[in-house]
Amino acid sequence: MSSKQYAYINNKMLKWAREETPLGIEDVVERIKSITKEELIKWESGEEFPSINISKKIAKLYDIPFAALYLTELPSSTKIEYIDRRTFSTSEIEGISYELWRQIRYFKSCRESILSIIDNDYTGPNIPQFKKDEKLEDIVITIRKYLDMNTPLKNKTAFGSNFFNYFRNKIEEKGILVFQISGIELQQIRGISLNYELFPIIAVNKKDSERAKVFTLFHELAHLIRRTSALCSIDFSDDRDDEEKICDNIAGNILVPKYKIEEINLKNINNKRIEDLANIFGVSKFVILKRLYDEEKISYMFYKSKYEEFYNNFMENKENIKKAKESSDIRIPYHLKFLSTNGNLFPSSIINAYYEGKISLGEACRTLNIKTRQIEKIEKVVML
Repeated sequence: MSSKQYAYINNKMLKWAREETPLGIEDVVERIKSITKEELIKWESGEEFPSINISKKIAKLYDIPFAALYLTELPSSTKIEYIDRRTFSTSEIEGISYELWRQIRYFKSCRESILSIIDNDYTGPNIPQFKKDEKLEDIVITIRKYLDMNTPLKNKTAFGSNFFNYFRNKIEEKGILVFQISGIELQQIRGISLNYELFPIIAVNKKDSERAKVFTLFHELAHLIRRTSALCSIDFSDDRDDEEKICDNIAGNILVPKYKIEEINLKNINNKRIEDLANIFGVSKFVILKRLYDEEKISYMFYKSKYEEFYNNFMENKENIKKAKESSDIRIPYHLKFLSTNGNLFPSSIINAYYEGKISLGEACRTLNIKTRQIEKIEKVVML
């Protein structure tokens, strides 16, 4: 029988790497069944060394290269600076999950891949910045002009088949990366904003409805306008902090501006009229209701009753849609799944770098984590 091969790693690096994650010692042991709490404590203290095989499993769990465990000097912290605004309400959320942490790391790594290949003199189309006392109406007009937003449109078909993608493309054209969060329930998170001078990041939860994702998209854009980074629930509850309410207000007004509401005949507000308004603005009926109430076009009683009615209908339809998806045998091509998660800006930046001779085809595929045969289909969509 061959003897165990030990990895003579830096114990301080092992501990540092774990502490960069949301994982405690018990969490690591739960995820790697072949080790014990006592063993991990000894490895982190330097009393003993783990095997090479176990060390590789730990490195993978911590999302670092195996070789990094041998570093003699500890790196600077890789933790992302943001405010977890989900914990400011009375919800039961107590912190970031490991799965969410991994996704944020992925979004950040995509951005770093772009930064590594762009020209040093690249500045990008900066998001307009406003003074603290700037009037909301002026912010709305500036941002809508910045994004070239032409809503309300004459008809729904002007948006194409997907409202979220329409607005997503508008925002990505300004150098803002827009990702979708996968495999995490809405109760945990709805949106993320990571503010950077170049290629800031927005992420929305893929599990949400298309219209709800539109509002989340602009709520997170409002954080970037205010130069803040946040994890958000966006549940419209009264116990949220002021920053979330401000971003809600900015998002709602950009999507459905007061001056546009004033241009519309609002007599006989009923379900059909609310749905028509939602269609031409590309938002949910809930957003239309809230904006009409905020602008004192409907009473509080009307607002509450319709909100409850729409919510009950939404929950009922949500279950039906879920059952239909589960019973459907339609297979979505990989390149469309990839673009749904990653957007267009990230892959188009990498593909452009390949054509400009900055990276090889193999490097482009490795950066995008795709096979060579898949890049052509992705290219056809993002390079239009």
